[in-house]
Amino acid sequence: MRQTTKFYAVLLCAALGFSTSIQSCKDYDDDIDSLNERIDAVNKSLEDLKKDFGALAFVKDVKWDESTRTLTITPATGNPVTYTIADADTKDGNTQYTLETKAEGKTVTITLKNDKGEVISAPTITMPDTPAEFDGTKLTIGEKGAILYDGEPTGATLPQVTIPGMTITEIKDAAGTVIGYTIKYGDNEPVNLKLISEKLQGLVFIPDFYYQGIEAMAANTFYYKALTLPTVNANDDFSTDKATEGKTFSLTPNLVANYHLNPSNAAVSDLKKENMFFIAEDKAYTKAGAHNVEVTDFKVNKGVLTVQAGLNKGMLKDIEKDGEVTVLALQVGTKNAEGDTLITSDYAAVKAREVKNIVLADAAKGYQATEVHFVTTAAEAIANDPQFTILWDNAKGIDVAELVATHADDADSKHISLDEKASTDKIKAYGFKYKYELIGYLAGDNKTSQSAHAAMNGSILRAQTTQNGLQQAFGAEQNRSTIGRMPLVRISLIDTAANNVVAVAYIKFKITDKEEVAPVDEVLHVANFTFNDKYTVGCTPASYNFPLNWAKVEEGIYTALNMSKEEFDTDPNLEQFTNTTINAQKVTTRLGIASRKQDNTGGEMTDVLAWEVSQAEAYNIFSAGATEAKIIVRFVRENANNTKHYVYVTLTWKPAELNVEPTGAILDDANTKFTSAWFAEDKGTPGFYEVHFNVEVPKTDATCKFEKNILDVFVGQKVLISDVDKTTYPSFTADKLVKEFVFVTPDETIVSGSDDNSYKLSVSTDGLTLNATLLDQNGKETATKDAVAVLSTTTDADATNNFVIYQDNDIAKAVLNYAGHLALGKNETLTAKVQVNVVNGCDQKLDVANNTFDVKFLRPISIEATDGSLEDAKDNGSDLALKDAMQFVDWRGFEFVPDNMNYFEYYGVETIAINVDDIMLGGKKLKDVYPAARVDYSETTTDKIASGDFGTITWHNNSTALSADITIELPVEVTYKWGTFK
Repeated sequence: MRQTTKFYAVLLCAALGFSTSIQSCKDYDDDIDSLNERIDAVNKSLEDLKKDFGALAFVKDVKWDESTRTLTITPATGNPVTYTIADADTKDGNTQYTLETKAEGKTVTITLKNDKGEVISAPTITMPDTPAEFDGTKLTIGEKGAILYDGEPTGATLPQVTIPGMTITEIKDAAGTVIGYTIKYGDNEPVNLKLISEKLQGLVFIPDFYYQGIEAMAANTFYYKALTLPTVNANDDFSTDKATEGKTFSLTPNLVANYHLNPSNAAVSDLKKENMFFIAEDKAYTKAGAHNVEVTDFKVNKGVLTVQAGLNKGMLKDIEKDGEVTVLALQVGTKNAEGDTLITSDYAAVKAREVKNIVLADAAKGYQATEVHFVTTAAEAIANDPQFTILWDNAKGIDVAELVATHADDADSKHISLDEKASTDKIKAYGFKYKYELIGYLAGDNKTSQSAHAAMNGSILRAQTTQNGLQQAFGAEQNRSTIGRMPLVRISLIDTAANNVVAVAYIKFKITDKEEVAPVDEVLHVANFTFNDKYTVGCTPASYNFPLNWAKVEEGIYTALNMSKEEFDTDPNLEQFTNTTINAQKVTTRLGIASRKQDNTGGEMTDVLAWEVSQAEAYNIFSAGATEAKIIVRFVRENANNTKHYVYVTLTWKPAELNVEPTGAILDDANTKFTSAWFAEDKGTPGFYEVHFNVEVPKTDATCKFEKNILDVFVGQKVLISDVDKTTYPSFTADKLVKEFVFVTPDETIVSGSDDNSYKLSVSTDGLTLNATLLDQNGKETATKDAVAVLSTTTDADATNNFVIYQDNDIAKAVLNYAGHLALGKNETLTAKVQVNVVNGCDQKLDVANNTFDVKFLRPISIEATDGSLEDAKDNGSDLALKDAMQFVDWRGFEFVPDNMNYFEYYGVETIAINVDDIMLGGKKLKDVYPAARVDYSETTTDKIASGDFGTITWHNNSTALSADITIELPVEVTYKWGTFK
């Protein structure tokens, strides 16, 4: 914190056991914030003040009003008393001081330092056995600036001024709370005023934001890329200085919560960190177990209690995800852990919030728009006009911390502000700090750096002269010769834990004379024009044109800019902007073209403003649901004083009639669909819900391909689109329609494979590929993925992507063979979903009803059980040819018999296998139920299979004879061209 010429504050650390740097400051509360230090004539009111209050008094309040130069003091009893203080505009030699206190056991050291960090004095106080603690309220200032503790000199003395003047010293305790004031004039005995504190009665939460309508605080995690910055100084040329990005870091600081104290002057000395507790519940709303939220620090400023607490992020509930929300209330015991008085705040929600895109911004301009962000390279700042001015003879300088704030984006891309301005020190609670540096650069032929004509002390920037062309120490002589110089300041935001640079900004200042008023850019006028032309989705016209006549241009633009038509800019295409403010930015993507065109109104050719919107642009806007299209263009007049005057023109197209929803339908009738090729849902009976695709029908020259033309299931191999309003939408007549087939996500995405695995179906982005991904035992997707079916286009087809090609790979075969061709229910035969998309000749969508249908891929072959028997207790066992116990059929139900062609060869039947250990009896394994029996299987070969030999099974029973027939189930596994099934 900083001290101006005569006005410094003494901050006291009242807690034993730690050392803190407590610095004089000018950041007083609103009541005395603007106290002018240049006073060397004090009228009789000061004598009255001394007479009324003596050397020490306890009061309720002290207020200073700079505009009326009145000091108002409210005594412990009675009404406020006002004293008028005259101003003679004098200067003195006061500077900035730091008063540090450090306690070691019973010894308290009070160290007074000047603004250069030099120790002026460092006396010690030996505390008696009672009281055990150092009490900041007993620290006062006596005659000649002597610092007293409990009325006794400490050995520390504030330096005396050479010119008499009045000083007000604000005294704060360890928590940053004002506990008193000392008012002193010259060498006269000072008046020490101690503020009376009242008992804490209540706490009122100050919300950061509202979460689902609930007052809330944020548990932040900050993400940033660490920046590397070169070391700089004010003398050398660093005009190309900029940051280099490094790796990404995250920072999760303590939770920060703010509460209004009731009353605002509650006794802060009673507050102890160890007597503060958070209680937590999960609402919505079910009460949960206790949460451990530990208070780590607190401070009080202007009646506001700020508490920092450690928080386990995993404890937080989210309304949308959990149906609950975590809420906290602060409890404060004013005496001890049990608390003679226990105050509980209202409950507030805690919301985890990710914060990213951290930037530095102009504190005076709010945080809703990105244009208030400062530039991030020295070159940009140098090229731009100065953003702020500083008077050449401002002895105190200006506080750059008053100009800077930190902005960021949350997880919802909402722009937020982390502090109102850097001077509040609010940023410290988030684990950050600011760093301020003057950075040298050369301008023109001048060999002396612009920034050498200034100096910084912390965040205070002061204009001053150079010596031998180099910067002098802060506080050097000031001279009019510095007028016109433009020092450059680099501000860095630092992660105090990792010591990383999080964000950087460059600000250029201009040193000015008192009389100089910097000219500014200005928006002179905003003109609005609206067009009501009808819009209908279609391919014509190619574009829509909206010209303004000369009268509108003259009145809306020329007159506002005080510009003649000869001065009118001839740039044919105008830039479009985001808004009509002075800081408007160019849009990323233009809407149409705004240009100047010739108008011969009155027989004279004149440039007028016109706006042309293409058919595609109009379609994109209005088909998305918008009812108007709008652009903002800007006209600029360059003034002689290097400022700019702007006129914005808003052009709005708000169609009086909008036709943007052309529709059609694919009917379920015999004119549209070949009825014999369509089936009811999950059935083999007629209907219009799904189609069944299969391998090609066996014939001599066929190769058992699994390919299908989707158009075969439509009448005439054409997809008929009905019910289109051709009168309103002439661009959507049948001859202008373009149709395509695509896969879309099926109703059932988790499917089983014949390999006993599960798979998840998905569709490629372009809709041309149906994929299947292997799932692990926990149902999670693995990296194993392959195409199941692919769409392609045949020549001269009525619709593109009309040809389905089933894929020949292990995954495709596994999901194909899970169920036989008659198993058409849910989660049985592999089912895809196909959609018909329709657009017109200029790629505008027709919304088609009934445009999806299911496709079931039938397994090419299956086996069926037949009657076959074995005889028990036969010598050497009982044999049964497997062909007598089962038969093969294909997807049509055709048997593999001699009367048909050799289906074994056509379908590529390779092996037949039986795992005898898995033979079942009554739902259990035979070997477990009746281990005395044994079944052998003599395997066959591919050649034998083709001739109808499937192998032989033999039954052996070497134990007790069976009293009744039994039925055993054989686990037959068949491998053929399109995979393996059981």
